[in-house]
Amino acid sequence: MRREAYFSILTKIVGIKYEKNSSKVVGELFKKSRVRQAIEWAEELEKMHEGKTPSASCPSTNVYKLVDRLLVYSKRKSDIR
Repeated sequence: MRREAYFSILTKIVGIKYEKNSSKVVGELFKKSRVRQAIEWAEELEKMHEGKTPSASCPSTNVYKLVDRLLVYSKRKSDIR
């Protein structure tokens, strides 16, 4: 899928016109998404793959650690589900 196709998809999901690097879009994504649930799923995946090499840990992600740290700075932390 081409990058431009994502813009229209994100516009539908967020409910406002998607503009790259827009703080409004990021705020809406955090409100509408289930960030906490995604973090919990990623933590479960990490536990499942404990002791394995990254190449043997599929699927796996560590991005949740960054997101969790960034939530500390979120003004809408109470909105995160």
